[in-house]
Amino acid sequence: MMRSNREYRAEARTKLLGNYGTVIGAYILYSLILNLLTTPLSLVTGLDSFFPIPGIGIVVSLPLSLLLSIVSVLFAAGVDKISYDISYDRKGDVSDIFYCFKHEPFTVVFCYLWILLRMLPGIIIFVIGMIVFAALTVSGMSGGSFAAAVAVISVASLIYLVWIFVVKLGVSMTFFLYYENPGMRARDIVDTSVRMMKGNKGRLFSLYLSYIGYYILAFLSCGLALLWLNPNITVSTALFYDDLKKEGNGSYVNDEPVKDTASGVYYHQEYWN
Repeated sequence: MMRSNREYRAEARTKLLGNYGTVIGAYILYSLILNLLTTPLSLVTGLDSFFPIPGIGIVVSLPLSLLLSIVSVLFAAGVDKISYDISYDRKGDVSDIFYCFKHEPFTVVFCYLWILLRMLPGIIIFVIGMIVFAALTVSGMSGGSFAAAVAVISVASLIYLVWIFVVKLGVSMTFFLYYENPGMRARDIVDTSVRMMKGNKGRLFSLYLSYIGYYILAFLSCGLALLWLNPNITVSTALFYDDLKKEGNGSYVNDEPVKDTASGVYYHQEYWN
């Protein structure tokens, strides 16, 4: 049986008591590492001011940006591993920030790419909206064309935001499944998360929405309160994941061990209808 939002929040706070130092330390270390990695990227994007070739900074920075986002995901999943362990009353460790670099990192990378693929339709709609907006803007500055341009970009942006948010809710169980199913293929992990969240996105959205007061506090504190808020949300989501597993018990499409032909590892595919 699924718990109420209040119960999730209360249990998350209880489990984090005595562990805040660990998770906050991990978040600070994660932020410092990302800032260090972002500095060279900032220098690369400024290459245009030193070289006569226009656009060289953008060309060089694009692959570096993708690499940085992949490294960021590996670190972020490691930080979430700490909160995930705490949700099961296991002792979290700051060193787990490097967990994904040591445990099937390519699975995490491919999970990230599969998630990006699911986001692609929303991204395409937004890009088309930007192109139409630019075309209408440069074609004439009359009130009618400007109003149409604003309407197009507004609708495209709204569709993009809704699409991305729905996709993120659908894949929100991805890394919990990754922690628990070593050897499971990336696409299977993402697809399993989507199946688990079928009919449950509204529940999870409601849980996130119940933290709205804390989001406001985080904004007023210039993001400082996020050091407390992020682990609470992750632990709450892990508890939500555990309830989904219990609720879906017995409804697996395939609970026989499946062998990954590439690695030779056996794992259980836990697909929810």
